[in-house]
Amino acid sequence: MNFAAARMAESVEGLPSASTLDEVRGREGDSARCYFAAFPRMIRHGRDDLAMDGRSRRPPLDPVNALLSFAYALMVHDCVAALTAAGLDPDVGFLHADRPGRPSLALDLVEEFRTLVATAWCWRC
Repeated sequence: MNFAAARMAESVEGLPSASTLDEVRGREGDSARCYFAAFPRMIRHGRDDLAMDGRSRRPPLDPVNALLSFAYALMVHDCVAALTAAGLDPDVGFLHADRPGRPSLALDLVEEFRTLVATAWCWRC
């Protein structure tokens, strides 16, 4: 776990020198891989029943990934609703690439709360 934390810290420290959005996205992707590689060691009870091999989605391949995907989907739904109520277009984001039908701004917003809300809820479950 210490390796993952150190690797993630390196990614964060290198952000100010990132010259392109793709480099920022690459650092975020590297940090996410480190985080989800360490994630199974953060599960204290029922580790054998809740085995996961990294992050998988579309479809999630195990119960932990299914719960994470469900929690993230609920958060995106709530963020789309809040952004729309505030008069903002949830499809026009900054970090997530704009694609038709993709709520990029909502996905950007979810990133800020993913661990604090969704992942913590999954651990409690």
